[in-house]
Amino acid sequence: MPASRQSRPNPTEAAECLPYLERQIALLKPKIMLAVGRIAAQNLLHTDKTLGSLRQQVHRFGASAVPLIVTYHPGYLLRTRRISARPWEDLKFARDVCSVSSVKLDVEFARVDINP
Repeated sequence: MPASRQSRPNPTEAAECLPYLERQIALLKPKIMLAVGRIAAQNLLHTDKTLGSLRQQVHRFGASAVPLIVTYHPGYLLRTRRISARPWEDLKFARDVCSVSSVKLDVEFARVDINP
């Protein structure tokens, strides 16, 4: 079996790691997450949709509903050069979402402070 297939977590392994990941995210409080590759995206979003269908959308992860953006894995990009502009589009999209999310979060926190 190729090394890439050996390193993929099975569903049980992914489920066992999820509480640890959620705790890390709760501590770090990221403004945005970037799922790099199909396996990461499918595990984080609990879906079997293709990476292409998950791109250019804002997904939410975990109890804190962190914005999550999906893009291609670097290894895939090295093997498939014809899509080289797409990851750049994804990163620009993530930057824009992060900017909008920061403003939105400031408004939501202000609303929470005013109405306890």
